Amino acid sequence: MVIVAIGFVGVYGLVALSDRALQETVDREQMVLRAGQIMEEIGNELIVNGDTVLASFANVNLKNASCNFGVGFSNNIKRRWCQRLNDYLGLPNPGDTRTIRVTTPVGEPNRRLIKVTLSTKNGTSQVSVARKYNVPIPPIP
Repeated sequence: MVIVAIGFVGVYGLVALSDRALQETVDREQMVLRAGQIMEEIGNELIVNGDTVLASFANVNLKNASCNFGVGFSNNIKRRWCQRLNDYLGLPNPGDTRTIRVTTPVGEPNRRLIKVTLSTKNGTSQVSVARKYNVPIPPIP
């Protein structure tokens, strides 16, 4: 009887560990997918509007439970991203990170480095995605 009980506890522990690992993998994949969507939208805005709209995404913190960013085109985009993250990852915890950073690499004035960092479960599961984009040069009249 004791051997059966030990076996049952062992199998239960293995299933619980496996379930937790699977859930963390699903969370990480969701974060990679959302970060990729954010990157694609920023890239599209860069192509359509050039460098003018990009400044509004320079230092964005999407860790906002209410997703209230005010009015305006870029704020509507931020609100949509925030709502999607809250829907798929849950409301942010104090240790979570949901940021977008836009910088100009040293020596490359016509490029922008965009980095999206997302974490969940108080920072225990984190994904950072970075891409460099060429900034369209406006035509000289």
